[in-house]
Amino acid sequence: MKYGCIGVLLGLATGVFAQPSNDSLNMRALLHYPVSQWGIAGAHADCADIWGYADSATGTEYAIIGNRKGTLVANITTPSSPSNALWVPGTSSLWRDIKTWDHYAYVVHDVPSGANPPYNGLLIIDMDSLAQNRWKFLKLPVPRANGQVDTLARAHNIFVDENGILYAFGSNVGVGGAILIDVATDPWNPVTVGLYDGHYFHDGVARNDTLYGAALYSGVVVVNVTLKSNPQAVTSWATPSNFAHNCWLSDDGNTIYTTDEVANGYITGYDISDLSNVDELWRHQVQPNTSLIPHNAHVAGNQVVTSYYTFGVHALDTEFPELPVLVGYYDTSPISGGGYFGNWGAYPYLPSGRILASDMEEGLYVLEPEYPEVSRLKVQLGHVNWAAGSTITYGNITSKDFVYFKNSGDTLYADADGVVVYSAAQATNDTL
Repeated sequence: MKYGCIGVLLGLATGVFAQPSNDSLNMRALLHYPVSQWGIAGAHADCADIWGYADSATGTEYAIIGNRKGTLVANITTPSSPSNALWVPGTSSLWRDIKTWDHYAYVVHDVPSGANPPYNGLLIIDMDSLAQNRWKFLKLPVPRANGQVDTLARAHNIFVDENGILYAFGSNVGVGGAILIDVATDPWNPVTVGLYDGHYFHDGVARNDTLYGAALYSGVVVVNVTLKSNPQAVTSWATPSNFAHNCWLSDDGNTIYTTDEVANGYITGYDISDLSNVDELWRHQVQPNTSLIPHNAHVAGNQVVTSYYTFGVHALDTEFPELPVLVGYYDTSPISGGGYFGNWGAYPYLPSGRILASDMEEGLYVLEPEYPEVSRLKVQLGHVNWAAGSTITYGNITSKDFVYFKNSGDTLYADADGVVVYSAAQATNDTL
């Protein structure tokens, strides 16, 4: 039997089907700043999450790094000569996460370590007054539906939406859902404006009065937060490994990307343009069956940049959300294989285009990505029935049907619908 095919060029990057080695691809390190070089006596060897901040008046770029013993703000504008701008000691905790609003940074920690440790609540840093050492800890009151008033003492992570509502996830209040805090009105003196307590949220993202909560075993839970004082769950869905650790929206809001923080877990893309019919587009493992663990994914333009523990920083091009392509990575860790070691966080939003990465054991990295052009070829295979007047039937394809690319030598087998997708790095002359 002969095969007819229709090829559609959708869009030059290694395809997601490739098996990359642990080193680097289209990223280089401009700075490695381990804790041993910080010169801070109270700092711990272990780091947690990372965020960034750029001074719009001076162009100065900062890394804000969570450490087991506190928070470091480092000036990394000139990567060859980093300098410490501020150190805020805090209670000992494995988890420290940061977000920013206006010229303020907000920091939370999760469960402290040690006997009878103190809880810091919410740390606020005035990024315009680093030289004046202006920061404070704040334990916000959180009213609950039963009339009880709790206090925000700790949280696992936070997010700030476009309206200046800070969401504190996985806190000590209730089941650890989302505490809604107004940081727009008075960023130095924020107030609690709402509480969603229907599910535990490990992390989340919000836009257009809609909150998407990464609820671990409960999947992704969507909450309408139009009325801040009365958030309402709308829908939910399970993720491939049933451990929704993190989620982030595409710029247009039509796609959400999730990470399952387990061995051989997936980065997964979903079409959420219709919340009544959420559609899984793809799921991705960088090296299947090696126990590697994805951690946190963030979207910067066309790239989904993920901290991938022992694999390092990982970037997928999602210009066409249904056809992701691996375009870059940098291994920050000497440790390989599974386990919760290596790259905790990756921040891809600096004006310079540089990526800030925190490695749990290795400290701070400043990376420069050089993403290539990406080509995608989507081929639909079909059977040609010459006896019936060259009628083409699509979709009735066996697992043995394939497309062979002569120049590269790649043989790609069709899926159940007879579709073959090919991605290549700056390849302009590949032939069938």
